[in-house]
Amino acid sequence: RDLILIKADTDGNLEDDCILVSDISVDVIDVPDPVSFPFTLNEYPNPQQEFGVSAGPLDGDLMITDVEECVCVPEIGCDSTFVYIYGEAQDNERGQAIVSVPASLGGGFVIGGGRNDAALITWIDPAGNIILSRTVDAIPTGDELITRLMLDSDDNLIAVGRTDAVVGNSSNAFAFKYSLANDNLLWLNELNLAQPSSEMYYAVDELGPGGNYIIGGQVTPGLNNCDAILIELDRSSGVQIDQSDLDWGSCETYSDLVVTNSAIYTTGRLNYDGSGTSRMRPGVTRFDLNGNQIWTKWYLEGVSTQDIARLYPNEMVDDNGLVIFGYGDTDGTSTDNVVLFLFKIDYDGNLLWAQQYEIPTAIRLRSTTMVSVSDGYVLAGYHTWADEDGFILKTDKLGNLLWSRNLSSPSSNDAITCILAQAGQIFMTGRVDGPSGGVMNDFFLVNLNADGVIDSTNACSLFGELTVNQSPYDSPFEAQFNLEDFGALYPWFVEVNTLGTPEIPLIFECQNSCLDSCDILPELEIVSINAACDASLLLASIEICNNGNVDLPSGAPLTFYNGDPTADQKSV
Repeated sequence: RDLILIKADTDGNLEDDCILVSDISVDVIDVPDPVSFPFTLNEYPNPQQEFGVSAGPLDGDLMITDVEECVCVPEIGCDSTFVYIYGEAQDNERGQAIVSVPASLGGGFVIGGGRNDAALITWIDPAGNIILSRTVDAIPTGDELITRLMLDSDDNLIAVGRTDAVVGNSSNAFAFKYSLANDNLLWLNELNLAQPSSEMYYAVDELGPGGNYIIGGQVTPGLNNCDAILIELDRSSGVQIDQSDLDWGSCETYSDLVVTNSAIYTTGRLNYDGSGTSRMRPGVTRFDLNGNQIWTKWYLEGVSTQDIARLYPNEMVDDNGLVIFGYGDTDGTSTDNVVLFLFKIDYDGNLLWAQQYEIPTAIRLRSTTMVSVSDGYVLAGYHTWADEDGFILKTDKLGNLLWSRNLSSPSSNDAITCILAQAGQIFMTGRVDGPSGGVMNDFFLVNLNADGVIDSTNACSLFGELTVNQSPYDSPFEAQFNLEDFGALYPWFVEVNTLGTPEIPLIFECQNSCLDSCDILPELEIVSINAACDASLLLASIEICNNGNVDLPSGAPLTFYNGDPTADQKSV
């Protein structure tokens, strides 16, 4: 225990604003029937000699230590959030996916997307500096775009995607594995359907730690009757282990999947009975870990010929059940007159709740990404009104709207395409128009606080309030109609590809850098140390110079080690 001496005025107030004392409530109660009586004080017969804590080997008095003065630390003039935009004026860069990098590999984020005619991955440190950028030109005839990234249980990067610009009405799908630790491409897998055809990979997950990879997407052989596809790839070689081709109506797709509850769950847009766009519905399929279909359920709107709706689910997260986010026209087939929807099911597919959200100013609205946080869900996408802007909104765990924001840069085309949450902060990527406009884009990394706000003090006014109307989904539908597995096996191949090394500059930054800690803390330099031994005691005299702008408080503790603690572990 230590003693403390505090100086206050007669009302108990300190001179500074430091909160060391505060008011408390005290009840005053009269003592009933007080009494008094005389008593005598006697001298203690055997008083003990005063003793205390020694301040030095030759001083037996109590050590009096001046504690640090109560000086309120000035507010640090820096921002905990930021906006960074990257790109070259003559190049077309797009951000489509983002994952966080573990601290063991250096931390930061990897953004996946595309650059001109190649897939692009960019590793960015927590301060926004690019560590490396790599391109993979998987398909020479198309412009590749990564649609999903994940870090597996070995911290290797798995990317899936498709050609962004369709060539001759065809598109191609690819997957590759990349080592962040060693900066090398481990394998590249491509579908190889006869052309013309359409191939798209949208989602990837791992069959448990050390397991193979599961990919979801869509194939359209001969450009007729698109089917949902589920593929298993060997984690070591990229060789295809299994493949399922599933269909119900005229066009199905898997836009997302998760491995949880000892099962594979997929979500995507299903088409009932080949009836065109009017009976496109959100669906969820449960597979066992061997890829066998357990059930497929359809949601939100009925499937009779009188039930006209066109709905697209994009994202699904695992949160003690499955939460699905999407958009669509709930009573027609328009691609412009649409709303957002969010619903939750349990692991058996039972619908728990459903909500819908309308942006009154939006002419065209698209959902793209979602993340689960401790107190709700953060949803994002883009919409069109005067021009194309990104949006981000947050709900509670029942889908009730908490806040909504609009992203509007000087660009006329902004889109938020992927989002993640980390340490109470929100991080996201997407695309904005490049300086030259037209088809040239740049990509961004944005960090918001938990309330969806950029706290920058240097006029970073890219996000504003957005009006969103939320309501419970009216009489949401649920029914089971299992898909048919056609057992088709589409050709594929694995190849080794070289990595490109583009230079991508940071072209826009909105953040105040933190002050050097020496501006608000002492900075110490040891000038000299003299020591002498006195029996079993060590006497030391240390001269210290303070180069900082704040006084070093007297009585600051010093710790001595039996070696250099910065080289390896040493004891005190």
